[in-house]
Amino acid sequence: MFRCETKSVTLLRYAIFAALSSILFLSSNTFAATESIGNITFTVTVPNTPVIKVTLPSSSATLNISPSMSLDGNFTKSSTPYTISVGTSNLAGYTLVMATDSTSLINGTNSNATIPTLTDNGSTGYTESTFMVNSWGYTPTAPSNITDSTKYYAMKSATIIKNSNAPTDNENTDITFATKANSTLASGLYSTTLNFIAIANPVEYIQNLDPAACIAEAPTTVYDIRDYSSYEIQRLADGRCWLLDNLRLGGNNPIKLTSSDTNIATGTTFMLPGSISSGWTDPDDYVKPMINIGSKNTISSDTLSQANNWKVGTYYNYCAASAGTICNPAGEATTNAMYDVCPAGWRMPTGGYDGEYLNLTTHITGETNTFNDLTKQNNLRNAMHAPLSGIFWDTYAPGYIGYDGGFFSSTKYDVDQIFTLGINVQPATAPMNSNPRNYGHSVRCVINAPVISDITTMQQFNTLSAREKANVKASMATYDGTNNASVYQLTDTRDNTTYDVAKLADGNIWLLDNLALDLVTNKDILSSTNTNASNDTLGYLKNGGRANGNQYPTSGVSTTWSNSYSDPQINTTYKNTTNSSDSLAAAVNWKYGMYYNYCAASAGSYCYDYGTSTSDATEDICPAGWRMPTGGVGGEYRALTAAIGGTSGNLTGTSYVNFRNVFHVPLSSYFRSGRLQAGGTDAYQWASNSSDSVTGASTMYAIATYTSYISEWVNGYRYDGGSIRCLVK
Repeated sequence: MFRCETKSVTLLRYAIFAALSSILFLSSNTFAATESIGNITFTVTVPNTPVIKVTLPSSSATLNISPSMSLDGNFTKSSTPYTISVGTSNLAGYTLVMATDSTSLINGTNSNATIPTLTDNGSTGYTESTFMVNSWGYTPTAPSNITDSTKYYAMKSATIIKNSNAPTDNENTDITFATKANSTLASGLYSTTLNFIAIANPVEYIQNLDPAACIAEAPTTVYDIRDYSSYEIQRLADGRCWLLDNLRLGGNNPIKLTSSDTNIATGTTFMLPGSISSGWTDPDDYVKPMINIGSKNTISSDTLSQANNWKVGTYYNYCAASAGTICNPAGEATTNAMYDVCPAGWRMPTGGYDGEYLNLTTHITGETNTFNDLTKQNNLRNAMHAPLSGIFWDTYAPGYIGYDGGFFSSTKYDVDQIFTLGINVQPATAPMNSNPRNYGHSVRCVINAPVISDITTMQQFNTLSAREKANVKASMATYDGTNNASVYQLTDTRDNTTYDVAKLADGNIWLLDNLALDLVTNKDILSSTNTNASNDTLGYLKNGGRANGNQYPTSGVSTTWSNSYSDPQINTTYKNTTNSSDSLAAAVNWKYGMYYNYCAASAGSYCYDYGTSTSDATEDICPAGWRMPTGGVGGEYRALTAAIGGTSGNLTGTSYVNFRNVFHVPLSSYFRSGRLQAGGTDAYQWASNSSDSVTGASTMYAIATYTSYISEWVNGYRYDGGSIRCLVK
């Protein structure tokens, strides 16, 4: 991604002489002294060396007016346009901005005399008849095209006047200036300075794509750094980010691909051969990579492709599609393809009976096998932008364009065939089709990162990279309390308890149940691989033993409650209890879970005696890859209540109901002195940070839910038993 910028500065001067037949003009001295007349070029060093240039006219536009004696004023526009020319080799085009430090024209001899710009009325603009008297403005229209209904606009400190999305050699933008003046205007020379700034639009290379940039709402344009081809991508109904074009990589000459730009093994290279139009025959077409580019920019001849400009793309045999890794002779055993010619960070989709082509088809059409339904087929094709791109082989060179489409997967069918997505005009759609690997087919790609449907355990988040977590998060719709399909079930591997999780309005992935982990029964299986704490800390939790300034507990976990700061205590009695008297109907299914004092909640890492610490907890008993949220001002609980309830203060009324429905909060109360307190009227979930700013250190932040309102931060005594919620790190 890059931005390059060229700025040219022009000085506009308006002169009004003290006569009824005054002349208003743009002077020929149009450039500031610090700039030179002519092209100015900035070059940014990137692989294709994009250049952007801006050219301003060498002579100025002229306005000749006669200010009217009438207060209504006389309207005048420039007779020739002020033309700004922009050229760029940037793949994503440019944005042209007109900017000024002063939107008023200022009299050179009397600075108190000005001609203000029109009052800004947005896109409504002004016509000649509604143009304000003794003001000025502009229209991005050449004078020859101006009519009485042409809109004129107020000058702003910065205005985008052109946005191009492709390279151009020389593109003109015309600006016409106008004024309406009467004789009350003071005579003199009026001027201001305009800056015309051309900014190269950022290029989003597919290899560097942030998964969050791939959205479900609309396609996003990206570029392949290997040949600078543009593609569209979109997150489809299965949650995956798909390439919406057939891959077009390849030319008449070989292309050297590397692991930095292509989905091949780290540190390796692959030479993609040049296109061939003949000689694609047995046995070479199994063992040698072959491609054909003869139709790669051709729009497929079927009706849907013609209407949407879907290109055929490059044909690859499987030896080429797999980047030279699956090139076995015919009849010799093969494996699934780990590598391919997709961009780095992407890969070919899986195929077959549990493959990604079938999963996508099922999400869009509801079908789980081959089907013959034109409406459903069109729904799938429209989602994928799938042309009937045909096949390539010497006998079919190419063949069946507009009739048949085959898309390779990474999954083998047998020794000589590969699972494909097959589509034809019959209208048969076969998401588990298979085709010979020596034929030339199309290649599609998906982001090489898991989505939420690939995740089955909570601890899997601990193994994901930041990019993979971003893709999982992007694959999830935001849960609003009603779209239950956006709630997913994951298992805690420590005790095989299944929990509901969802992405909520603050953008985080949250646990929607109170944690129910029995630290006594399961203490021996706790480790840093399954719990958000180090093995040393968990050793103290299991066995006790004060250390590190009394940070750790005196004894192991106990179910006997003594209101202790320094001993980990839990209560298991109400683990599966629900509140049948709760006014929220949905709440009858929300279980209380376990109660933990803070020494236990922090996995034995925050067991200080009263008055000995005011720090925050950095470890806890959430699953590995998860943690307790922060509380207080600026905390994650407050951000969540604001995102769901619309306010960072206490939630009441509809906001209260919405929050509980989204966060699934039972009125589970808290545990103290060996018994459940105020059962059915409140609830408390621990946060990870201290609420004590002075010596005492007896409390930690929590979120509190009552029968009619929610307080996003309260102080909870560390010896009390509260509930635990977790979010993904």
